[in-house]
Amino acid sequence: MARVLLGIKDINKQSDVDIVKRVLLTMHGVQSVQAGMDGQAAVEYNGDELTIMDLLRALRREGFVAGMV
Repeated sequence: MARVLLGIKDINKQSDVDIVKRVLLTMHGVQSVQAGMDGQAAVEYNGDELTIMDLLRALRREGFVAGMV
């Protein structure tokens, strides 16, 4: 398992956090997501199935600006 800390802009309410968690957890290969109102998400994922860019693209498709911290 690989682990990455993502920075996500414009998280203003709990529903944004919930969207981030839902989007990432529905990806095949994501094991866990810890996200909060601080705009950070710790993601544990299978590096053989996903890349960090896959995670970032999924968040960007939902309208979030995301990158690595």
